[in-house]
Amino acid sequence: MRFARARLAQLEMIRAGTTCFADPGSYFAAETAQGVNESGMRGLIARTVFDMGQTTMGNLPRGFFEPTDEALARADEMVAEFEGSLDGRLKAWFSIRVPVACSDDLLRRLGGLAEKRGVGIIGHACENRDETVASHLKYGMGDIARLEKLGLLGPNMLLLHMGWVDAKELHMLKERDVKISLAPSASMHQAMGNISHGKTPEMLELGLSVSLGSDSAMSSNYLDAIRQAFLIVGGLHEARLDPKVLRPETAVEMLTINGARCMQWDKELGSLEVGKKADVTLLDIMRPEWQPVHNPIANLVYCAHGGCVDTVIVDGKILLRGGKVLTLNEHDLYAEAQDRAKSLIRRTGLEQTVASIWPMH
Repeated sequence: MRFARARLAQLEMIRAGTTCFADPGSYFAAETAQGVNESGMRGLIARTVFDMGQTTMGNLPRGFFEPTDEALARADEMVAEFEGSLDGRLKAWFSIRVPVACSDDLLRRLGGLAEKRGVGIIGHACENRDETVASHLKYGMGDIARLEKLGLLGPNMLLLHMGWVDAKELHMLKERDVKISLAPSASMHQAMGNISHGKTPEMLELGLSVSLGSDSAMSSNYLDAIRQAFLIVGGLHEARLDPKVLRPETAVEMLTINGARCMQWDKELGSLEVGKKADVTLLDIMRPEWQPVHNPIANLVYCAHGGCVDTVIVDGKILLRGGKVLTLNEHDLYAEAQDRAKSLIRRTGLEQTVASIWPMH
């Protein structure tokens, strides 16, 4: 199942025009790397670390947390093995999955390992009210203030969601040049409040590097980056009652050059310039949702979706041509994923949990 889910996610991203992704962490980084090898994509992987089973947010199930030394050792081994591999198509960073479930000792030492290896740290932070309250109850401060106190904030850090930062924390982020990635579909799906409560316009006004992601699979359920652009633009227009608070051009920058900058890859990726990598996505605009075309950037954000993608090229290699994926066997992968998912649901006894409220035959 681990390898199937990695390939399926990468297949979906290729079909939606994504050339490069950042995985915030799982226990199966090797399988994700193997998927990158087959799919031809470019990516950043990380290994999840938790060392606290009991938190003020609740108790983590067995198997989700490890002794501090063991968690750090396994993460370090993963970075050593995969950083810069696959002819440079793969980066390997350290992960802070949920700060409130990580001890101060683990976080300090993880920061030291990242400095030693010369790599970044990717992690979730300030993603919802419950985790923010839990951090204040246990540590007397929010995620960002705690990471600053522990000496982790810096330009090599990419933090996801970030909807519940306060004004003081915003200035910490600016001072330390911390990178941000938003996941509007995950916030909407999980009712996190990161659009209505968040400070995206303020982050951009301060000059922070802000990009877009999805936090799929369970938090978002899809990996279409173009749809994410519409959600962040439309969501902020609605939340701020201002149709100019975020322009479509800014959203496209969040998908491209800002995304590359957040992954410390902007010298090679993120824009079409002489000397950068040949990572290119071509879209078919001869479709009804695109017509008529006056401002193609507005059409891309307000009208289009990942299904408009015709061609995807990574490092000069064509991964998708004419809407057909060339590096992965789609139909075999769909059948394998469905079979494994059904088996997993049966073994966990979750049939009723995932069932529709409508009778299905």
